[in-house]
Amino acid sequence: MVLTLILGYILANMVNRLGRARPLVLGIMLISYVIPHVVGATAFSWLFDTNFGGVANLLFSNLFGTEVL
Repeated sequence: MVLTLILGYILANMVNRLGRARPLVLGIMLISYVIPHVVGATAFSWLFDTNFGGVANLLFSNLFGTEVL
């Protein structure tokens, strides 16, 4: 845990000293946090899309006799 803290501090200092390339590096680092949320949101939207398949609507209509949306 201490090693991770030290490496994180060193990496933060290196990114802070980049100068003109700093926004580019920070943007690339931010993408790794954004992509999983976009993929998850897209997957859940496909669950409820009747044109794509509507897995959730099919499941609820078979179990409860009503659609979700």
